[in-house]
Amino acid sequence: LNTLIESIGFSICNPKKKKCGDAFFSGIITLNNEECWVLMVADGVSKSPKDWLASKSTIEFVIEYLKSHKAEFSKLISCAVNFANNKLYEGVEETYGMLSTLSILIYVPTLNSVYFTNVGDSRIYAISKEKTEQISLDDTVSVPIYENGKIKCINGLPIWKNPITKAIGTNQQLELKIEMFLLDNWEGFCLATDGMYSISCFENNVKTLIESHNLYFSEEKIKQVIKSKINDDASLSLIRFINIDEKVNLKTLLDDEKNTLLGISKAKISKAIENEIEQMILNKENDFLLKTLLYMQKNDVLFSKEKMIAWLELSIKNKAEHQQFLISMIRNIF
Repeated sequence: LNTLIESIGFSICNPKKKKCGDAFFSGIITLNNEECWVLMVADGVSKSPKDWLASKSTIEFVIEYLKSHKAEFSKLISCAVNFANNKLYEGVEETYGMLSTLSILIYVPTLNSVYFTNVGDSRIYAISKEKTEQISLDDTVSVPIYENGKIKCINGLPIWKNPITKAIGTNQQLELKIEMFLLDNWEGFCLATDGMYSISCFENNVKTLIESHNLYFSEEKIKQVIKSKINDDASLSLIRFINIDEKVNLKTLLDDEKNTLLGISKAKISKAIENEIEQMILNKENDFLLKTLLYMQKNDVLFSKEKMIAWLELSIKNKAEHQQFLISMIRNIF
């Protein structure tokens, strides 16, 4: 299948802290002579020294191992995670006793599969059209909170906490369950630390990113929403898959008063616009161009400023209409 693959990642610091105790990675690394997408989030344990250094170092050690070794993917992940565990335990920058959670997912294009595992309570979610499903298991245990020797209660109900039972930086070999999923009907995968998934709008935020017209512009808006809600450091790493094998007849869709656009991926529509708008300008299909620009404006479909300016310059050169419309849209790109 002709699949468009996009990934993002970010960390947002608790406004009460000077340094973020979370870290993330989202990018392409050559593994076993193949370009693979690698996603990670890590959350330094705050009760241990330098949570920010723990999470940052965990990510860096895993990347270091992945880039310098070859093995079957399950073994490669297991060895990389244990390499990070040992290095953190040995101390970094003369700091000892640091601990961190870690979730890692690798997408292997030739196998059309993802491999993943987690340590601690940072989670991995699979996203389809119907649901967002947690596919990792938290390494935690529920224990009651005591106050003055008694179980603390609210409205007669005991209050529980969920400390992690496994972390990067321990003095033992970590036993990991490496799982593999075929891509099948999954639209994407999301890795999140507890500061991220504990936000009430977390699933809505993830769905918005997966379904958005432009992943990178949507990321900036989502980050603003999250900043207003977090009480903890929060990290997210996300990958989405868009099947662009099936052609989108943009003209038919925009002319359809019954709005069959609702059943089509927003990202797929954006890709169709990106592929066709230049021809609209060159062929002076002004009515079609106007409908497209109106759809873009109504649905907040934005492309890079450089791309939009290139379309404007082409429009001016070919004396196409709606140049002012393009100018106003370019001004709205942050």
